[in-house]
Amino acid sequence: MTSAARSKATWAPPSDDELTWFRPGGVQPARPRPLEHTLYAQAFVFGLSRALESLYFPLYEVRARLFDGELYLASVPSAMAEDDLEAQLHRLRDSAIRFSRDIRAFWERAIRAEVEEYNERMSAFAAADAEDAQIADDLPRLKRVRANQWFAPIRAVIAPAVLLEQGVGQTPRHEAMAAVEEVRELVTRRGSAVFDAALTRVAERLVANGAIGAPDDIRWLEYEEVREALCGGGNYGAIVAQRRAAPDASAHRNLPESIGPALPVDAPRMYLLREVLDLIAG
Repeated sequence: MTSAARSKATWAPPSDDELTWFRPGGVQPARPRPLEHTLYAQAFVFGLSRALESLYFPLYEVRARLFDGELYLASVPSAMAEDDLEAQLHRLRDSAIRFSRDIRAFWERAIRAEVEEYNERMSAFAAADAEDAQIADDLPRLKRVRANQWFAPIRAVIAPAVLLEQGVGQTPRHEAMAAVEEVRELVTRRGSAVFDAALTRVAERLVANGAIGAPDDIRWLEYEEVREALCGGGNYGAIVAQRRAAPDASAHRNLPESIGPALPVDAPRMYLLREVLDLIAG
């Protein structure tokens, strides 16, 4: 085994404390409540990570973390990509070209129907005849559906539209942006509303079984706590009240735009990542 092969075989992704964290812009709530962070944001970064990884973007994954209640993201470097960035970018362009040749046509032919199906599946979640324990078991599926709803259009529309600005693909820009706007409507706006409605139905279950006092209280619980509450995990009123009353730690300090080790502007792990996030947020 060569030294390079041994290095890759023993490589492990860095810890959170070794990463550089940055504000993501308007793509997720700037100050998410516990459920928004542990479910909403985590579904988003999973879908985003897998989409960019599948296109050979030079990163390992994207992570989300709170600093004094504010949401930051970090791009985890890929040992393989950084070992030979030129080859990785070549793979990226080759992979993306199948979408960027005609972004709008690919969206209309395949991805839009998939995204709409995910909205239908979220709309059916937590049906009136379902048992609370079954809903608890199905919550990971709801999280995965939302993550997949982010994954498919980021891979097929958002990232290829960003790559158009780098000269990858032949789609006219106005056609690409028309597909981007449909993604924002079906995923960012409608998908978010459908996902919220599914969690509201879960919250109403928790109010009925005495776990919380009002539907909005669910946002102050973490994802795993919601699952426990559905399984008869007791009353979470005190936890909700404590979290609601917690002082705003960031009110007394101005958090920087980035936290952690400084990164050069051309760090491979950040390749077009901000542009992708900006295009999603609009």
